[in-house]
Amino acid sequence: MISNTAFPNVLAMCSSLLAVIALSVVARKLGGEIGTMVKLLVVGVFLAVFLHAGAELAQVAGLLGEGHLMVVMGALLTLGSVSLCCAAWVGWRALR
Repeated sequence: MISNTAFPNVLAMCSSLLAVIALSVVARKLGGEIGTMVKLLVVGVFLAVFLHAGAELAQVAGLLGEGHLMVVMGALLTLGSVSLCCAAWVGWRALR
């Protein structure tokens, strides 16, 4: 049984994994600059949501200490946010 503290992270990982898979399929069908934008969105969601929730789940399971968790989450959120910003930039350029 999943504990009450782990459930939100498991749910976030499952839903973000579905989003990553769906967006990856869309990116392959689009191609071009819009396809590149969607690929960057996939990377951003994977880093900022999926792996972030996984790190929190590892902390709940006792595999990762609080101090390390903060460093890992900060890095994942930063890298994911940079990827999302790059996706926005590529999309904006494509629509100009």
